[in-house]
Amino acid sequence: MLDFSPLAGSAGGTPLVVLLAVLILDLVLGLVPQVGRRLHPPLPGIRPLFAEIERRLNRQRRSVANRIVRGAVVAAAAAVLAAGLGWGLWRAAIAFPFGIAAEVVVLFLALTQSQVVGAMGAAADRLADQDPAAARAALAAMAAGNHGVAGNHDDVDAFGIARMAVEEGARGFLKRLTAPIFWYCLAGLPGVFLYGTTLAMAAVFAARGPQADAFGLAARRFHEVLDYLPARLAGVILLLGGVFLPNAAPAMGVAILRRHAKRYPGPNGGWLLAPLAGVLGLALCGPGGTRPSQGGWIGDGRARVNPVDIRRAVYLLTVGGLILAAAVAALLLAKLAL
Repeated sequence: MLDFSPLAGSAGGTPLVVLLAVLILDLVLGLVPQVGRRLHPPLPGIRPLFAEIERRLNRQRRSVANRIVRGAVVAAAAAVLAAGLGWGLWRAAIAFPFGIAAEVVVLFLALTQSQVVGAMGAAADRLADQDPAAARAALAAMAAGNHGVAGNHDDVDAFGIARMAVEEGARGFLKRLTAPIFWYCLAGLPGVFLYGTTLAMAAVFAARGPQADAFGLAARRFHEVLDYLPARLAGVILLLGGVFLPNAAPAMGVAILRRHAKRYPGPNGGWLLAPLAGVLGLALCGPGGTRPSQGGWIGDGRARVNPVDIRRAVYLLTVGGLILAAAVAALLLAKLAL
């Protein structure tokens, strides 16, 4: 039996209680920005390690095939070590008194939507104050942690920065909330460590630019696989959240999802941006937030996104977090009833 899985294991509902408590805490921190947490990428400690590995192994004089193979070996080894570390920490947590505190700490570091909505709120405030440089700076760390590129464009106008804020918020809802919850419920601490490690690898190699495209190919693909189901879950949750947002259009969100999701390059991002664009009545861009993706605008609404739109997106993401909390509570009740 997969005892490390909160759903399949024999630990009763305790892991789900811990998850629900940490999730609610993160949502509360997001509602009270002045006591929220400082924005940082997930698992920041291992990023310098991956950057050094890439620097040493990704020699440009080597062939593309050689660099792809080297990157695949690194990605596979990191995934195995991450899952093993999560399993070892789970064993220690059940073997020692108060070991459950280790799970609390890991989940608290993994579930960081409060940082996302805090950065979005700061960007909205700076744009309202007509300070686009400060707004861009508020988004930079969030984009780096999300494997995004917002905050790297010094010449983007206020509308482009606002689009970045909304788009990075959508990606953050997946990578800092929905996906960690999904993999924790399915695979416990090994799942959380595995997801966080692939996210860190993908973000580090993406930050290196085209010179790391071949070396980071396996890490990107592996991370896309881990995002596949959580991204679709996140899209459905955003559509449901639109029901509770005043003057929103959930039906339009469904329509935009059906028509525009494939405009986003990659298998997962369209499931986040299309529902958000439809529900909020916006036109979003995709990677970078500066200009439409190759398939065109995602959404039929306004491209001139403003601070009010950012705050509406924050509201929608917060409602999405509450829906996730309700889903975890339902899983807990089902587990206790068995």
